[in-house]
Amino acid sequence: MRSYFNQHKFSLTLDLHFDTVIRNCARIKRSGQSSTWISQQFIDVYTTLHRLGYAHSVEVWHEGQLVGGLYGIAVGKIFTGESMFSLHANASRFAMISLARFLEQTGFNYIDAQVYNPYVASFGGGEVARADFYKIMKANLLNDDLMGPWSDLMVP
Repeated sequence: MRSYFNQHKFSLTLDLHFDTVIRNCARIKRSGQSSTWISQQFIDVYTTLHRLGYAHSVEVWHEGQLVGGLYGIAVGKIFTGESMFSLHANASRFAMISLARFLEQTGFNYIDAQVYNPYVASFGGGEVARADFYKIMKANLLNDDLMGPWSDLMVP
């Protein structure tokens, strides 16, 4: 992935195309799934959360086209990822690594991927016991929220 960053193969924006990202996540075909869990009602609720400054999107671009991204909720110093999509090889990896870098720069402590799988493991993610998870949530949710559009906070 280093070459994608060093050679600027992709570009990145934050919070500029939330609706497009969530709709692409809903449309993407996933192995072993016949339909999406991202309903119109879900999209409406998350779009409202985005307008309120809690839901955020990461957008990955290649040659002027949106080719990948992810979205989730930020509360306190925890980002909970909801879904991601990729239309170009490594676009979702680029989004995840870029998100992790941004969150580190802005003082976040955890990314909750919700489901442990080989993809999460490839980023160094691991499982957390339920009791430990509740302690982590309690310790981090009461921190100040990083609300509003993250596009204004992005460091080039």
